Amino acid sequence: MPSLFSVGTYTKSGGLILAHNKSCIPQSDLNELAQFISAQFFFICSEWKKHFKTDEIKFYC
Repeated sequence: MPSLFSVGTYTKSGGLILAHNKSCIPQSDLNELAQFISAQFFFICSEWKKHFKTDEIKFYC
């Protein structure tokens, strides 16, 4: 199963850990994106479960 977020990892509490910034996105833009993605945590997890037909998501952090 692919990772939940290709360039980062969600934490169990809904936080986001950036894995890399190979695109050299400015830090202020990264912060804004991370806030937006974190705010959508429950929606993203719900859609992930539906798409992969699973009841559980394993988190590594």
